Amino acid sequence: DAPDLMSDGASLETDGDHIFILRGTSTSDFWQYDPHNGHWTSLNNPPVTMGAGADLVYKDGYIYTPRGASTNSFYKYTVSSGLWSTLPNIPGTISTNHNSSVLGGYIYVNRVANTNTFYRFNFIPTIKIRVYPC
Repeated sequence: DAPDLMSDGASLETDGDHIFILRGTSTSDFWQYDPHNGHWTSLNNPPVTMGAGADLVYKDGYIYTPRGASTNSFYKYTVSSGLWSTLPNIPGTISTNHNSSVLGGYIYVNRVANTNTFYRFNFIPTIKIRVYPC
């Protein structure tokens, strides 16, 4: 079992070896699970509480997530150092029920919230945001 209850905004992602979990529920709890030994570790918390709409994605040693909770904040976690960084804001607020995905050198985030908007973020060399209407 996880160290505590999870609810809206809970999200999990893997780096291929461990599972990283945001508790959500307007908390900043962030954990790592080692499936090889069943051990849970508390990690450095993100700089803000995460709400419904947070959604972890992994790419090349980094974990990315919008804050959710109808905000436009965006964050990056560096797995090797255990540190969080604040990224440029997403152009629109991210709803409580959306998805993020990685394809090639990009992360895609759909906005939902009764819109046809999704965003594409370029990983190299810095985050660049483009808006793509559906």
